[in-house]
Amino acid sequence: MNTITTKYQGLPINSGKDGTLTCRENVLYRIKERMDYMTSRHSKVFFVRFDVTLPKNVNVTDPEVCFRSCFANFIKNRKRKYGTVHYVWVKEIGGINKALHWHVILLFNGSKTQNIHGHFSKLEELWCNALGVTSKGLIDRCDRAHPNGLNNGIMIIRNREDFQSLYEYCFHWASYLAKTNSKETLQGRCFGCSELIKKGL
Repeated sequence: MNTITTKYQGLPINSGKDGTLTCRENVLYRIKERMDYMTSRHSKVFFVRFDVTLPKNVNVTDPEVCFRSCFANFIKNRKRKYGTVHYVWVKEIGGINKALHWHVILLFNGSKTQNIHGHFSKLEELWCNALGVTSKGLIDRCDRAHPNGLNNGIMIIRNREDFQSLYEYCFHWASYLAKTNSKETLQGRCFGCSELIKKGL
């Protein structure tokens, strides 16, 4: 089921400037579920958003297999180094050249990591290795200026006065992953997310 409202379970979503952008409720649900899971278990949660793109003018035989394999290795590496990490990713085709790409959010234990650059460097290394290329800039760090002055790599701290406003801001930003207008014609698996363990971390 889709939703075109400006709220999801009381939270703001990115439904476009005129409020008509349709979003997938199942993706919104998984984003919120993982944000709630992490903020209930960690006093600090480090929110990271990025896009994974393919090199231009390079024929990649099976990009989806490459992405899933690379991303699994990346998450395994991050867990080994930083402990708990949860994620949601979506596959899209869009832009001027209708290029395949992936949008991703990561949620870390903010007591273990506070800097985005090491995560992006490692992912870029693994992605280039998976594709067999040396291209740089295939990971869009989504670090363009935000209207409220925030930068990518947002620390959500449970007991601070700005907890709710930062949670809502990150959810709104993450809700871009749920938009339907560049997913409806895609074949195969369009999104994935981390598994939640109800007991422990």
